[in-house]
Amino acid sequence: MSLSKEKRDAAKYYLLEQIMSGNASYVQKTADNFGITRAAVYSYLRDMEKNGIVKKSGKQYVLNEENHEFSYIRTDELEESEIYVKDIQKFLPDLDDNILSIWEYAVSEMLNNAIDHSMADQILVTVSKTYLYTTISIYDNGIGIFKKIKEYYHYDSLDTAIIELFKGKLTTDTEHHSGEGIFFTSRVMDVFGVFSDGKLFSHNNYSDVVKSVNGDMVPSKGTLIFMRMSNFSKKVLREIFDAYADVDGGFTKTSIPLSHIYHNGYPISRSQAKRLTHRFDDFEEIELNYQGIKDVGQGFAHEIYVVFQKKHPEVKITSTNTNESVGKMLHHVLNA
Repeated sequence: MSLSKEKRDAAKYYLLEQIMSGNASYVQKTADNFGITRAAVYSYLRDMEKNGIVKKSGKQYVLNEENHEFSYIRTDELEESEIYVKDIQKFLPDLDDNILSIWEYAVSEMLNNAIDHSMADQILVTVSKTYLYTTISIYDNGIGIFKKIKEYYHYDSLDTAIIELFKGKLTTDTEHHSGEGIFFTSRVMDVFGVFSDGKLFSHNNYSDVVKSVNGDMVPSKGTLIFMRMSNFSKKVLREIFDAYADVDGGFTKTSIPLSHIYHNGYPISRSQAKRLTHRFDDFEEIELNYQGIKDVGQGFAHEIYVVFQKKHPEVKITSTNTNESVGKMLHHVLNA
């Protein structure tokens, strides 16, 4: 069967994704998925090998990967914009403008955090690029982001600091920073993770993020920022900003994935809800995403939807991806 050019391109892209995911049956899976022969799939592989997209590793094909690493001594004079322009931008020449603008924003924001907040001696930047994805990691050997937030705000735990990061508008330098960098970068990247003090902040599935780091050692000291985005992404940075802004462009909305905070899928207590609603009144609208939450306790729901809402009727709280059990409890406390 002969495929159109569009279908061939789709088959090749699918094949590369299967290889990247570590699926050893990538040839058969691609053949089955597109109704073509294994011989046709192998011809695609030979073409891509000739073009430097894949290479042989033993009996298997792997994606060719270009890697570059840069090391900097952190000083107050170190500038994130200069690092991006001088060292990083030259490795991204073939990407579309929408992707380049995202990378410039994300790298600049994360480097600025490391320079201004980490109290580190050294910053390491790694750029890795395959045909499918670009990955940029930033490591500093400083105090650790979660510990810095915990100590600055006198939170009771690192987990509380992570909860606050999910909300956004969080900074340890209010005079010079808005607290928006991690919030927006974490949402615009395909894969984003912050590793520090044995903890992970991410909007992605945690096991997927750990797998994406390719077994690299998670630091025992300091902070590792991991960012990955498709080289074919259609995302537009302005659209991400606008999703959380009012008509005047202010950062007024936030969205919180509750399953990334309550890993057992069952928040039950008022104390958990009080910790969650801290700083909710900094926003006009809060989306609580219940995807992956099995159920909620009456005290947890009552504290948010009754107690907090009576004190702050100006804050709109919306609930998304609720299952039947969660929906019944929310209905119960709102109609009791």
